[in-house]
Amino acid sequence: MLDGNMTCHMGIPITTAARVLIDLAPGLTDQRLGRAFRESIRLRTTTAHQIAQTVHVHRGQPGTPRLLALATRYSGLPYNRTRSNAEARALEVLHDAGVPPPLVNVRIAREEADLVWPDRKLIVEIDGPQFHLFRAEDERKQAIWEAVGYTVRRIPSDRVYDAPGELIAAATSASLAWTG
Repeated sequence: MLDGNMTCHMGIPITTAARVLIDLAPGLTDQRLGRAFRESIRLRTTTAHQIAQTVHVHRGQPGTPRLLALATRYSGLPYNRTRSNAEARALEVLHDAGVPPPLVNVRIAREEADLVWPDRKLIVEIDGPQFHLFRAEDERKQAIWEAVGYTVRRIPSDRVYDAPGELIAAATSASLAWTG
C-alpha cells in the first residue's frame, strides 16, 4: 500500500525516498542501510523527520526499527551540508563520540573548509580522491587557513570508516596530525 508514500518527479509519480528505505532495509546490512540513510538526506530527497514519520506509519515491517534508530539518533545532523558520504559519516562518528558539532563546508578566509570549529580555530579536512585531486590546491588552502590562525588536520576519507578514532583525535586534539 503506497497511500501517502508517493510524490512526483518531473510529473511522474514515484515512491518517496523514506518509503524506499523501508522497502530496502530488510536486505541491507547495517553499514549499507546507514549509507542509504545518509545519502538520501544528503541528496535532499528526504529528511530524518520524514523517515521517522514514515516508519511510524509502517511500524512492524522488517527493517523499520533500524531506520527509526538512525532517524532518532542522527536527526539533528546537517547531512544536507555535506559533499560526500565520508563527510556525512564523519558527522555521525563525531556525534557518537560526544564531540561538539562542527560547522560543515563553510568559508574560512574565502576558502571552503570541510569541518570547522571556529571557537577552537580548528579545521578538519576529509581528503577523498574524488575531491582532492590536486595536492597543490590543498596546500594553498591550508596555508591560507594557517595564516589566519587555524590549525588544519587532514584525514583520508577511508580512515573515517576504517579508523574513526583518528578522526575523533584530529577533532579533539590540535596537536595530533595523521601520519598514515
